[in-house]
Amino acid sequence: MGISNLNHEGGKLFTVDNSEFSYIHIKELVPGREYPLFGCFVTKDNGYGEGAVLITAEYNVNVPARYVQEIRQIIASPEMVQQINDGKAAFKYTVGFSEKYKKDMYLITWIDK
Repeated sequence: MGISNLNHEGGKLFTVDNSEFSYIHIKELVPGREYPLFGCFVTKDNGYGEGAVLITAEYNVNVPARYVQEIRQIIASPEMVQQINDGKAAFKYTVGFSEKYKKDMYLITWIDK
C-alpha cells in the first residue's frame, strides 16, 4: 500500500460537468415536477453553515440545509452514485408551511427510475 492509494480520479463522483451551471434556489423550480438528478454535493461552511446542492440538467439547485445529511449518505454510497451516473435517479419537491417558523418549507421526494 503506497502513497498512490491517496489519489482520486479528479475528485469527481458524478459524470456531469456542472462547472458552468448557475445556482438557483429550489423554489425557482416547478413544485411537483420531476427533475432528473445528475449529482449532488455539500458546500463548505462559510459562516452560515454547510449548504446542500442538487445538480439538474441546467442548474446547481440550493436546497434546505436539513438535506446535508441525506446528500452525505448519497455521496458515501457507491450504489447511489452509480444510480445517479446511470441516469436512474430524480427528485421532485412540494411546498408546505411551517407553523413553528411561519414560513414556507420545501420537502424533497427522491425517485428511483
